Amino acid sequence: MFIDTIQKVMNKIKNGGDTSRRVVIAYGSAKFAPGGRNELSVPTTRAFKDCSIAFPTIVVDEFRSTIIHHEDDSVLQYIKRRDKDTTLRGLLWCNSPNNNKFVNRDLNAAINIRRCAVSQVRPIILQRLETNVKLAKVIGKVIKC
Repeated sequence: MFIDTIQKVMNKIKNGGDTSRRVVIAYGSAKFAPGGRNELSVPTTRAFKDCSIAFPTIVVDEFRSTIIHHEDDSVLQYIKRRDKDTTLRGLLWCNSPNNNKFVNRDLNAAINIRRCAVSQVRPIILQRLETNVKLAKVIGKVIKC
């Protein structure tokens, strides 16, 4: 089923795309470990192979792509449910001087991956440097569900 979905997306891009523009896929280099509780394994290797057969594909290091805001390079904060002692998955909070808003984690990561693939110089905060210490997990907002 997942592979059928990938094939449909590839066909849509090929058949419905602008022929004057070249399509290049920026593919994140992360791997998923299967076997988590209530989780399905994701066929990332197969998806990558299908992408690379259909289009030129660039592998991009995903370091910090989900937790650094794509607009201002601020560190995104987690959102906690008031009734539970867990954080929400997939939704983060941007608490920078110019942006106070909810941020979709996956969309933010995709934009950062694109940024790194297109840019000649990768932003310092998204680089794997010895001086870049591990970022603390900060709760930025508590919400009632």
